[in-house]
Amino acid sequence: MMSQGGISRRLVAFANALIGRVRGGLAQVNILASMFFGGIRGSAVADVSSIGAMLIPMMVDDGYDADFAVAVTVTSACEGILIPPSHNMIIFAMAAGGGVSVGKLFLGGLIPGVGLGLLLTIPTAIIAYKRGYPKEAPYGWRKTLKIARDAVFGLFTIIIMGGVISGVFTATESAAVAAASSFGYLMAFLRIPQAVTNGLFAVTDNRIVLLLLINLMLLVLGTIMDMAPLIIITTPILYPVVVTHLGMDPIQFGIMMILNLAIGLTTPPVGSALFVGCSIGKISIEKATKAVMPFYIMMVADLMLVTFVPAMTMFLPSFM
Repeated sequence: MMSQGGISRRLVAFANALIGRVRGGLAQVNILASMFFGGIRGSAVADVSSIGAMLIPMMVDDGYDADFAVAVTVTSACEGILIPPSHNMIIFAMAAGGGVSVGKLFLGGLIPGVGLGLLLTIPTAIIAYKRGYPKEAPYGWRKTLKIARDAVFGLFTIIIMGGVISGVFTATESAAVAAASSFGYLMAFLRIPQAVTNGLFAVTDNRIVLLLLINLMLLVLGTIMDMAPLIIITTPILYPVVVTHLGMDPIQFGIMMILNLAIGLTTPPVGSALFVGCSIGKISIEKATKAVMPFYIMMVADLMLVTFVPAMTMFLPSFM
């Protein structure tokens, strides 16, 4: 509906009017547009499918390398998983036993999501200057105002977030409650969380090392399994370790887990967002993976901030 109705085109035009005039402007527009779309869809694959279908061919026609266009699109699409609303946060809240506020999770993901976008602009700018990618023509203020007016109704769809923050849930979320609760009961009955806790503390009792090990485990699992099943499977197992024994707030843990698994969407062999981007850009997975490497560094940097700087996730929820 967004693509055929022109909302996608208008939001991209609005992003272009704001930052398109810098070197490699169309790539920066791609990142900013993903921030806008993150407040509407919350799905990396949907983001790549719609924004990528428009911007990847546009970037290639404008002189950008196809692998660079795919890398920017795929990694910036992960902003949408963190920027509210995000259905993966709802799944996490239910898998955690239903005691975690979805509204607070939404607010907790906002700063890391925007921060991820800002970090991704760094390698984008460096590569754009090194390769001499073009700037977009600057708009006059009259045209900018017209573009902003055309985009405003697309931006208004972000108010979806308000309904969920205020506590309004859908039937889909109710279904997630039943699935996650059953699995959580099974994990507790088999004492799997206790076994994992004992195993991790047998390796080390250093909090920093344990958090790094948990991050590494989630990053590896994210490369071989899809996101939603992993949230349901790993949350009841890791929640007692991270929240009960290491003292991390459930909101911070939820954002940490979701960002870990979002990175998995951009990594082979099961990176669904990466596969969609390669299909649109008509390039191989190998070529795209090599191009994504500088952006992986920024994604992991954002992950480390989320893991070790509680204010990244807890500042906004603290007002709720």
